[in-house]
Amino acid sequence: MLEIVIPLFKVNWITKAVLESLNLHYSPRKIHIISVKKEIETIEMLDLDLPIECHNEDNFFLKKYNVTKENLLQNLTIKNDLYSKGWFYQQCLKIGANDIIKLPDKFMVWDADMLPVNPWPVSDNKFALLQDNSGGNPEIVKKWEIWIKEVLNVDPVINSKSTFTCHHMILNQVHLESFKKQIQKHYKSDESWLKLLIKSFNDYETFSEYWAYTSWVNKKAKDDLKYFEYEDYGETHERFFDDGTGLFSSKLKKHLKIKNDEVFYPSYSQVKDFIKTTYKDKLPSTLSFEMSKRHLNKKVETVHIEEKRSVWNPRFNKI
Repeated sequence: MLEIVIPLFKVNWITKAVLESLNLHYSPRKIHIISVKKEIETIEMLDLDLPIECHNEDNFFLKKYNVTKENLLQNLTIKNDLYSKGWFYQQCLKIGANDIIKLPDKFMVWDADMLPVNPWPVSDNKFALLQDNSGGNPEIVKKWEIWIKEVLNVDPVINSKSTFTCHHMILNQVHLESFKKQIQKHYKSDESWLKLLIKSFNDYETFSEYWAYTSWVNKKAKDDLKYFEYEDYGETHERFFDDGTGLFSSKLKKHLKIKNDEVFYPSYSQVKDFIKTTYKDKLPSTLSFEMSKRHLNKKVETVHIEEKRSVWNPRFNKI
């Protein structure tokens, strides 16, 4: 039975709806949330009737690897202002969740800011390609490619239409273990893959966990790399900035007759009703609510199609 892992930086206005939607669409046995103590307390205050199990990220790896979050990240050097140390740490949590949590052989990782609306089935362990490959920052993408080629010693997996940065992934524990051993092999070290992954962040400046993992599986067990093409679900995926002050949340508050200064944790049924009213019969597969304001100031040439076409991006469209 499916279990889902969600590294959660911060509980925000859409969190409740995301968790309820995942439960409705996928009926997971467990939803594992990895976050700091303060955010876990907020999750508990939401009083969700869901199979949620929370894990403290600060000491997540302590028992197995004798390292806290603070200890691990003190050796990380940030060389690009696009990133924070926490951004790198959440990639460690995705890759390392199965080392700490008792999970089934295959499990799903889900990015906390993506709301499933009319999503794909995962019964056949298939994920969905959601990001057109014509946008993005080519300098960053090149560094991801170099990491894959040098650390994993494989060619990056390529799709003619989409990237493999798809905000979720079905992970196989067998392939995760060999992936981690390859990091140790690359560095010719018996040190934990976790510390070596941090070393690789310093060496290569960036990292794409989903592209790296799928490239590894594509080389080692190609038949296990199952996904829906971009045209299946990616063409209706939208991505836009909304930290609770954006266009979507403002219109939703008006729809629900909620004042702008009220505490705002709408349910999935409330959000879905609003989406149906707005989209009619052409529902999006998923909506990604970006919380960083850097998404408002991207260079036009690096903005992804999923951002440009979104009706909730006032920079390109109006609703």
